[in-house]
Amino acid sequence: MNKKVLVLCLLGVFICSSTWAQRKLISEVDSLYQTLNDKERVGQLFMVYVNSDKESDPNEIDMLIIKYYLGNLLFSTGTPEAQLKLTNRFQALAKIPLAIGMDAEWGLAMRLRNVLKFPWNMTLGAVQDMGLIKELGFRIGLHCKRIGVHINFAPVVDINTNPLNPIIGNRSFGSSAEEVTKRALAFSKGLDSAGVLAVAKHFPGHGDTEVDSHLALPKVAHSEDRLRQVELYPYEKLIKGGLEAVMVAHLSVPAFQKSKPDVPASLSKEIIQDLLRKELGFKGLVVSDALNMKGATASTGKDVALEAFLAGNELLVFPADYKKSFTSVLMAYRKGIIREKQMANAVKKILQLKLDNDLFKNRIVEEANIYNDLSSPQDFILNEKLIEKSITVLKNENNDIPFSPSTKIVYVPLGDSDHQTFLKTLNFYGAIEKVELHNGVDENDLDKLSKAEQIIVGFHKSNINPYKSHKWSKQDLKSLDVLQKWSAKKALILFSKPYSLDEIPIIENFDQIVMSYQNSEIAQSKTAQLLFGAFASEGRLPVDINSIFYQGMGLETIALKTISLSFTPEIAGFSSKKLAKVDSLVNIGLDSLMFPGAQLVVGKNGKIIYHKSFGYHSYAKQTKVKWDHLYDLASVTKIAATLPLLMNEVQNGELQLSDSLSTLIPALVKSEFANQTISSALSHYGQFPAGIPFYKETVNEKNLDPLDSHYAREQSESFPLKVADDLYIIDKMADRILNQITQAKAVSKEYIYSDLPYYLIQYYLETKHKTSLENLVKDLLYVPAGFYRIGFNPNNWYTKQKIIPTVIEKKFRKQKIQGFVHDKGAAILGGVAGHAGLFSNSLELYKLMQMYLNGGTYADKKYIEAKTINDFNTCYYCTMGVRRGVGFDKPQLEDSGPTCGCVSSESFGHSGFTGTYVWADPEKELVYVFLSNAIYPEGNNTYLLRSNLRTRIQQAIYDAILE
Repeated sequence: MNKKVLVLCLLGVFICSSTWAQRKLISEVDSLYQTLNDKERVGQLFMVYVNSDKESDPNEIDMLIIKYYLGNLLFSTGTPEAQLKLTNRFQALAKIPLAIGMDAEWGLAMRLRNVLKFPWNMTLGAVQDMGLIKELGFRIGLHCKRIGVHINFAPVVDINTNPLNPIIGNRSFGSSAEEVTKRALAFSKGLDSAGVLAVAKHFPGHGDTEVDSHLALPKVAHSEDRLRQVELYPYEKLIKGGLEAVMVAHLSVPAFQKSKPDVPASLSKEIIQDLLRKELGFKGLVVSDALNMKGATASTGKDVALEAFLAGNELLVFPADYKKSFTSVLMAYRKGIIREKQMANAVKKILQLKLDNDLFKNRIVEEANIYNDLSSPQDFILNEKLIEKSITVLKNENNDIPFSPSTKIVYVPLGDSDHQTFLKTLNFYGAIEKVELHNGVDENDLDKLSKAEQIIVGFHKSNINPYKSHKWSKQDLKSLDVLQKWSAKKALILFSKPYSLDEIPIIENFDQIVMSYQNSEIAQSKTAQLLFGAFASEGRLPVDINSIFYQGMGLETIALKTISLSFTPEIAGFSSKKLAKVDSLVNIGLDSLMFPGAQLVVGKNGKIIYHKSFGYHSYAKQTKVKWDHLYDLASVTKIAATLPLLMNEVQNGELQLSDSLSTLIPALVKSEFANQTISSALSHYGQFPAGIPFYKETVNEKNLDPLDSHYAREQSESFPLKVADDLYIIDKMADRILNQITQAKAVSKEYIYSDLPYYLIQYYLETKHKTSLENLVKDLLYVPAGFYRIGFNPNNWYTKQKIIPTVIEKKFRKQKIQGFVHDKGAAILGGVAGHAGLFSNSLELYKLMQMYLNGGTYADKKYIEAKTINDFNTCYYCTMGVRRGVGFDKPQLEDSGPTCGCVSSESFGHSGFTGTYVWADPEKELVYVFLSNAIYPEGNNTYLLRSNLRTRIQQAIYDAILE
């Protein structure tokens, strides 16, 4: 058969089939309507208020359904579980299935507890990606369907041109008719694709009012031209786009109500029949706003529901007295006041809605797994994206945003709401000092402010609902004035309605201004991330504020190669459910007394998706482990301190991996290790013995008490190095250690793990640069990269209560070792050694490992060349059965080893005796950090090592990766 003929035939069949289906549906509605008696028809017009809290009496609703033929319900506050149970109960009672409506403008959270809160419309007004708005409508539609809701009284299409509007405000997409319309169209299409009826509101426009129509009748006094250009613009476009339902507001609009200007629009034929129906050509369902509102009831002594229906409303929402209104409408219908045509048109639309939702066959909704279904990963991912895309940078002098992680920053919280998530996330990127100004400033605060290079002011207002005030208090404004005394650059970050911008006294006082719209935890976290370059800013101001801040305003910032944090593992390609096994494994470790506490971080593609602390500092369970507490890293020091320094030497041409150790340290010329190369030594293939107990020459051979010849209880020139509290050692230990190594005997040519080469590398670096390893790595990497929670001897620079104890030594130092290195060889060097001595939290180590994965770059600053990292991450002696790279541990060559066996051959990392482990995989772009004090309290607990728990956790992480 000719293809063209075939296509025409198929098209004809399709058209005939579609026409037949439409006729069948129309016929079904007509037939159904004919089966209804007058009471049943009237009942279909009403939607009565009910909530799943104890405010509503279910028995009363039962009675209205049975005796008064109630056709529809408007659900309000409560919980999804309780609402669904009531919905099913009421549906089972109804002869004709009920249509269920809800106000879910920003999702079910507008009315229900225990559900995800999507952003308010004003926040969405800053988002430029209409695909995300459509997806939001779709996700909200799915949520509605899941709990048996068929009508969502959204989107709000009011153009919020009045900052004093008491009821719309954050519920509006903004002050531009065009931008509001774009979002309303996208949102409505999303709802429609989920099978939920979108109802545009509040016709003809509630955006420029200063009266709440719940309390009185607002007046919109604009001219016809202005109303057509602004208020009516969205409706005209939405109707052309196929809008199926409109809610009419309780407003007075004299320009369109020539004969009765004081009648609410919801009761005005001029508004509904002349303007909406005839002029705008709307053929869909007309819905009244809640008929119990004062804006509707204050102007008439008649039954408002009857007046509303006669004016042209077809779905009568929330009458103050349903039984009275039912009777009034029924009597008017029987008397012919309501004509049959009007009744039939209205009822058939409602019946059509019920048929479209297949309610005559499937009205009962499954109640199991309701909360899981309402909190899918797709929902959380979308929520994150919307918040990210909304944040709006309004001022950015010298393009200082994103801030450098090395910048000295002070944070000043203002407003009346929580700021902890913002401050915590800021601290993920650097060491942020906090100063509270409300109670004045003390000497400590003055010192912080005087040293600051950047001050961040956070203005935090309530996120409970969109109606909360955005106003500045007198104290807040006074604090802004006080801050001008300091010369540091100043950033103002507003977690509030954008109208708060209009109250800033002097804009010029701020170098950066960022609008974040809401004070949710996710908004706080994402804003802090943006400030440090985790992602670029794309938001645009949705409303006109004044001549300085105008609708559409927004600056773009750049994204850096830094860390970012996600609340949803799926956003980085992990399964949340499978990743939960990590928690289970850690808890097994805690319950089995493998360790008293731990920190874990997991990230992929630079995005942290798992960041948790577990347990306590000790088995006494007095101090909980928190994210910023520090652990003794033990041998992880090798790759986190010594290796970056050595890489720097190599890439600067000072050394080559093939150089012999005697080239670095002439004292080794006559040793048995003279010809060992840097490569062989740090691959643990340099014939070094496993270790030498250097500290033993400093203690009594029998009881390990410190010898007076080597130690003192007070610090002095002769005893400068601190080994523990009230214990100091002589300054010649580095030379003595070198001497012992030069005299040591080489072992057979095979793989033997040894710390000795790292003593030598430390000796070389410190001798060459005439400063300590500690200072070298701080200056090269830690300080410029903003790694403020990693370093040697943390008792000198960190709060002791935040340092986790490693062991309790009964001999030698005879005290709890907290903030002093556990390794005795490192201890006698004053806590700074090439193989041990480093302390850190898990996040700082994650950043360092991510720097390696980034090819030596962090926050767009280059620290190490990618080629250099690759040279060190090469297994030069694999053919000899040695798995290691230069300094880096590598995956096992066969059987068991340092990893789960699930990592790529390019991966690298290291473990530490104290219970630490870090691993990075370039192939998966994955970093895993595990820190614990597993050897606590006596230093001999090897249960963690024997259990392979760290690599079992690694396996669980890889198992959670979505293919």
